[in-house]
Amino acid sequence: MFPALEAANADRVLAATFDQLPQAVLLYDRGLIITGVNRAAEGLLRLPAQSLVGRTCREAFCCPACDPVCGLVAGIHQASGVPGSTVRIHTGAGQERLLEIRTSRIASGAGIVANLNGITENAAPAEFPFI
Repeated sequence: MFPALEAANADRVLAATFDQLPQAVLLYDRGLIITGVNRAAEGLLRLPAQSLVGRTCREAFCCPACDPVCGLVAGIHQASGVPGSTVRIHTGAGQERLLEIRTSRIASGAGIVANLNGITENAAPAEFPFI
């Protein structure tokens, strides 16, 4: 942060910067509750932030259970995060979408940052494998 910024102004600058990142980013707390969604993630996921924030990954993406090969699950269990993996999200319309995911832990241990890139468009379930 720039020393010239006041604390109150710094929070606004940080929030505006997060929202302007071109990369889709989700923030999770220690309990894997989604705490932040930037505009790029809203566009990629085609879901408004309000429908994601405050929900677990399973709730937000309609997963019946955590898949052991899910990139987010792998990132949770590795201290350094995962430089590249995949995650299958489910839509409320019964379709699925495969995304690339990179995770890193927040230094204080307060949660996880997940960066997402689209690999496929929405499709019928199980038409594409995990990579």
